[in-house]
Formats: sequence, C-alpha cells, structure tokens
Amino acid sequence: MNGMTYQEIIDKYGGFVYYPVGTSMLPLIREGLDSVKLVAINDNIKKYDVLLYKRNNHQFVLHRVVKVHHDSYDFMGDNQWVIEKNIKRSQIIARMEEVYRQEKTISLTTFNYQIYVRFRVWFRCLRKLKYLIKKRLFKKQDKRTK
Repeated sequence: MNGMTYQEIIDKYGGFVYYPVGTSMLPLIREGLDSVKLVAINDNIKKYDVLLYKRNNHQFVLHRVVKVHHDSYDFMGDNQWVIEKNIKRSQIIARMEEVYRQEKTISLTTFNYQIYVRFRVWFRCLRKLKYLIKKRLFKKQDKRTK
C-alpha cells in the first residue's frame, strides 16, 4: 500500500486501520494507544458520524459531523468547541466503523456510545467555558508575575 492515497486504499480494499494523531478526539481516541477502522461510505452521511476528510490545506482530519447541510457538513472534534464549517462531500474520504483500544473493540452501535456522542456534541459550550476560564486565569497570573 506504499505510495497509495487514502482514497485509493478505500477504493481498492474497502477500508483500513488508521492511527490518529492529536488530541481533538479525546477521550474516545487516544494518540499512540488507540486505532480506528475506516471504511468506504456507501450510504448517507449522518449527524454524529466520525469521518476522515481532507482540509483545503491538504491536512487529514478525523472529526465528528455535528450538522448536515444540503451541500456541506459541519465538523468538530470531541475535545474541541470550535466547529469547522462548509466541508464538501468531495473532501470526505471514509467513515469510522470501529475503535480499537488495546485488545478491546469499541462498537459504535451501543447505547453507551450513543449517549457519549450526544453528550460530547451537546455540551461543547462547557468546553468553551473551560477554555475561557483558563485563559482568564492565566492572564491574571501573568499580570501578577510581571
């Protein structure tokens, strides 16, 4: 599979195991510890799907759909509060089908996962509030140390 793009791998094999980098999908996906199975998208993209897409700057991102529009999608990482808007279908490569945490497979169809997904999306405002509080606290501490 050397030299193949993600899209070519999906087209040829139907899916692959991906090792995400970064913290945007915490606590579900932990860098260096977890991997995910990505598969071809053979049906409609739905709110709460986790998809691999390519940004205009050619960076690959694995984030969750938070809104479906007629001709685009809005995405957000589970550990983020900023929504990335206007991602086109042509930028989307694959859908996350499973999460592998060491020897355990996390199914995306369980009741617990569905509760987790909604909690992460619905309470994004709390992550923003946490960010703003931290920013304000560190700003005050910086003023005191100068």
